[in-house]
Amino acid sequence: MIAQPESLYQPILEQRSLRLMEVLSEKKLRGVYKVAELSGGPPLILKVNKLFPGKLRREADFLQLAEAHELKHLKLPRIVDRSDHWMLMDCVQLEHYTRDTILLKAWTTAEAEKWIAALQEFQQIPQSSRGFSKKEKLKGAFYPLIRLIELRKAVNKRLSLWRRVQLGWMALRYLAYRPLLRQVTVHYDLNTFNFTNEQGSEKMLMIDFEAGAYRGDSLYDILYYLTIPTVRLEEWGFQRTLLGTWFRATEGRERFLSLRLRFQLVVLCLQRIQRFVDDPGKAQVYVDNLDLLFNGSRYRNWRIGLQQA
Repeated sequence: MIAQPESLYQPILEQRSLRLMEVLSEKKLRGVYKVAELSGGPPLILKVNKLFPGKLRREADFLQLAEAHELKHLKLPRIVDRSDHWMLMDCVQLEHYTRDTILLKAWTTAEAEKWIAALQEFQQIPQSSRGFSKKEKLKGAFYPLIRLIELRKAVNKRLSLWRRVQLGWMALRYLAYRPLLRQVTVHYDLNTFNFTNEQGSEKMLMIDFEAGAYRGDSLYDILYYLTIPTVRLEEWGFQRTLLGTWFRATEGRERFLSLRLRFQLVVLCLQRIQRFVDDPGKAQVYVDNLDLLFNGSRYRNWRIGLQQA
């Protein structure tokens, strides 16, 4: 017999004397709910995951580790209570943006600096390896390479033989350099919904930490975020501002930047093309981006322009 959705949250509501306010999302054996105490008080978020309870436990572990760190620019949800397959958190108020409306945000220099500072604070929060399998730890250490292997059908379909040779050379160099790069805490799904401004404050908010890999390359999250809007690299606006700010904030602390930037952008563009397989117009934007990334002189001029942004 298939479990009814109510069976996910109803026992927890009864145990904690809570009432359901809103179902925010619900999938098989997983759900996120806005709830409140029967006695009153502000809303809370109940997150239930009976399908992958290990992911929920490591998210809770991360949030509890983060509570011990003084964060100036970043705010994370506070855990109120937890169990093996559920977690009760403060309900945070986020500014909502989409892949389109993020382009309309007022990206001042101060806003870009706050965004980068908050991301760097997140990267410096320790992450427990508990709950991550050996495969997930290896995946974090070599994530762009493993993601490329997962996209091999798109590589063979979208790239000419010469471009596959070029990409193979990039991948081999990245593999050689990867042990020399520092590992940081990585979100792996940083987007306009889960990393955004807090309503009524000067802080950035970040939610959803069910990372599919343990730690990783410090460039990945920002590049993942910047490639969400369907914009050609040469037409980047706020993306240039953010990445230029990141370059200045990390000057002298990051190695092999040009290769890492180029290789990961190629992988992400291939990933976005697959995302828009049924929307050729949007997919074409990332096809055009690949044309720039595989052209040595165009890429070099574009990268130099980024560092001057």
